[in-house]
Amino acid sequence: MDPASQVPAVKTEQDPKINPGFKIKTKWTNYVNAAVGNIKAERGFRLGNDPTQEDSQNTALQYQTDLTMRFNPSLSLRFKAKLEGYYSYETIEEKTNNSTNLLIDQATITYRQGSHSLEVGEQILEIGTLDNSPMDILGRPNEDASDEFGIGNKYSTLPTLTYQWKTRDQSLSFYAVPFFRETDNQESTRSKNEKNGIIMDSASTTRDWYGVQYGFSSKNLDSKIGFFRWFDRDWSTEYSAILKVINSSTGKTETSTTFSENVSTVVFKTIEMDLSLGDYVWRIEGVSFDNKNYYDVIQNDAYEVYTEIVNQPWMLFVTEGTLASIKTNQVKENIFATSLERKFDSVFVMPAFTYRSIYNVPANTHIYKFENEDSPKTQERDLYRQDLSLFVSIELMDAIDVETSVLTSAPFRQDIFINEWIWSPENFNGKLKLKILKSKTDKLFTMDKSGTLSKKSQTMDKIFLTYSHRL
Repeated sequence: MDPASQVPAVKTEQDPKINPGFKIKTKWTNYVNAAVGNIKAERGFRLGNDPTQEDSQNTALQYQTDLTMRFNPSLSLRFKAKLEGYYSYETIEEKTNNSTNLLIDQATITYRQGSHSLEVGEQILEIGTLDNSPMDILGRPNEDASDEFGIGNKYSTLPTLTYQWKTRDQSLSFYAVPFFRETDNQESTRSKNEKNGIIMDSASTTRDWYGVQYGFSSKNLDSKIGFFRWFDRDWSTEYSAILKVINSSTGKTETSTTFSENVSTVVFKTIEMDLSLGDYVWRIEGVSFDNKNYYDVIQNDAYEVYTEIVNQPWMLFVTEGTLASIKTNQVKENIFATSLERKFDSVFVMPAFTYRSIYNVPANTHIYKFENEDSPKTQERDLYRQDLSLFVSIELMDAIDVETSVLTSAPFRQDIFINEWIWSPENFNGKLKLKILKSKTDKLFTMDKSGTLSKKSQTMDKIFLTYSHRL
């Protein structure tokens, strides 16, 4: 017999059997958040009946809870939720909007044993370390509540299975989304298709979406590579304004709209590196998409209907067909992003640069936020866009921080300015924040409710005050 086999096994804290008297440990925190503000915006195309212009006074009140329970050293439960109410008065349309939402931010059970962990349940997945990371693409857009004040969620939860293996210098992560809940627009599209006898693959609730990442760490370098087969959060969409002839003898017409939204799958690869260089941190991220959705906004040349008006000595040509359309096209895209961080005594500085390129864009298309032409290009082409930004955070005094961000892009021009003043006294459970945002683009196509396309600059001016208090 091997002498080593006679040595009793050493029991660690990770073994739930070593301490049958383990008491359930609970951590429960609660917050109340409040916000007031004004939003003025001239937006581009808005699908459905959403207005392109906005001037609104907004108020929000939110209760947030975060509960963690550890049943033993290996098994734990996490539950996070928000109950929020929004009130908004839109001065242009003189309309009041009220909403109350209960949002589940996380409801998961986690099992950990040694270097392995398994997490199952509803959660919001995020990868990438850059600010405004191009890898922040795993979340499903939140359609239940507004994030205008920064106290809501950009994304809603997904039923997810996450497995992780970690050692001191290596890691392996696996993500899977086996089920998917349709958006309201997708459910409406599916219902219309089923009434017409069309059954689409996207109607299924089960999915084969997954992702895997391998990471390696050394003294000064953290790196990861990944492969994902995921949903494209820019849903496969088509929205058209159609002109129909009602009376060919008089030339009377009417405009109607059609809309469809479906789920599509995207395949992409990722790479990220964080390199420590003394007082600096250099971050690099890259994403390569095989088939990314991008919006195509065009005004079509409708076909002519030849009609003769009775008892009139001339002919009338009535234009009929699709006036304008917004739809998604799938293209190959590569994104490279990098930032350099430096922390001084009371100042944090982070310049960043992002380069996006899309390839083999189909002819007769006009790609939203890449092009700003008067008519669709008639040839297949490659397009690019680059963003340059600077973030600066200054500690003015013990309780006040000032954060400023500026961003500009080319050749499609977009300028964004954000300024935040944050008051957070020591030994006080509250935080007060004043945020000012200004954004402007070049003139680009805007579609109104009648289906008319025109070129306007997209602008947004936002100012709001938020207060968060831990109970």
